[in-house]
This record gives sequence, C-alpha cells and structure tokens, in this order.
Amino acid sequence: MGYRSEVVFAIEADAVPTMLAHCGKSAALKELLFADADKKCLGDYDSEGSYLFVWDHIKWYESSPWAIAFQMMKEDIIEKLGDECYRFVRIGEEMDDAEVEGFGFEHIYVRREIDY
Repeated sequence: MGYRSEVVFAIEADAVPTMLAHCGKSAALKELLFADADKKCLGDYDSEGSYLFVWDHIKWYESSPWAIAFQMMKEDIIEKLGDECYRFVRIGEEMDDAEVEGFGFEHIYVRREIDY
C-alpha cells in the first residue's frame, strides 16, 4: 500500500501562466494536477483566476518524476513572483510529518485534533 499523504496546493491567478507552462513541458505534472487531483477548483478558488488542487491519499515521494517537475515549477514561481502567490501544505501519516510552503492563502494550514 505505501505511505500516503494529504496534499493541498493553491495558486494565485498571476502564477497560473507559469504553472501551465510547466505543465506543457511535463506530461507527468499535467496529469498530477489536472487528472490525478481528488478535488480541484480551476479559476475561481479564493479569488478570480486562482486554482486549488487537493489530493486526499497520494504517495508523495520527492524522487518521482512529477514531484521533481512540481518542485521546479514552485521554484520558478518563487523566482518570478515570490512565495506570496501560492500555498503548499502536505501532511503525512506520522504526527510530525508536515510541510507548509508559500505565504499565500493563509487560511490553508495544518490542524490536528482529537474527535470523540
């Protein structure tokens, strides 16, 4: 079965052209975003033109081809526009396994709680 993560990626309208350019270079990245996402909101997530992608149970390994392309896309976005135009949040199965990147969409964050 493998180790699974929950992942959310949101991006402002200004960064969408950079994301789409990277999808044009990487079929694996395009498939990850537009075919494999469990939920997506294209063009009107939080503001006009913003996108949201959600993966509920994905094997998110940094060495996979799409993950490498995803990282390159994020680095290009940061270089061109800064890190205020996106948010990447990943939580793994372990309690201390979490990543939060980018300063946009501050309402997307990790919250762990006990329900009973």
